[in-house]
Amino acid sequence: MLKHFYFKYRYLRTSYKKVKFLSKSLIGLNIVQIKNLLNYFKNKNQFLILKCLKNCFQILKKKYIGLVNNYIYVSNILVQKGPSIKRFKFFSKGLIRPFLRRSSHLVFILSIIKK
Repeated sequence: MLKHFYFKYRYLRTSYKKVKFLSKSLIGLNIVQIKNLLNYFKNKNQFLILKCLKNCFQILKKKYIGLVNNYIYVSNILVQKGPSIKRFKFFSKGLIRPFLRRSSHLVFILSIIKK
């Protein structure tokens, strides 16, 4: 029997493209494999994704008592663009350069295989 659960994390303060690159490698893995894989990536996105996934798994473990990590896996990760904040950087002689602070939304679709 297969059950799907959706978890949303909104307004992550990182770019859509950077999270998308890392999230593609996590589809189809369970929590133990994901922790081992993300130890090799040392950046901000690795920390954010791991933090969100740990929270998802803790919620599922509270809901289903006695659930083993090997039966929960990530069936899909959707990364969507969030709102951008316009900022300016000031330079000498009155120069201003605009830049965007981008954000993203994550949707984790987790599945439980009951054997």
